[in-house]
Amino acid sequence: MFDQLNQDRLVYILKEVRKLGDSNDSLSSKELINEIEKMLLVSEEA
Repeated sequence: MFDQLNQDRLVYILKEVRKLGDSNDSLSSKELINEIEKMLLVSEEA
């Protein structure tokens, strides 16, 4: 069950990152990683 929660969270984060990438073509890999880390921190706190 815990693994499923993590998988769902990762899928959600990937979708959000894709949206970020689509809306900002100039987003660098480093910036994407920073955004993913922020989302992970937020989702862990929730």
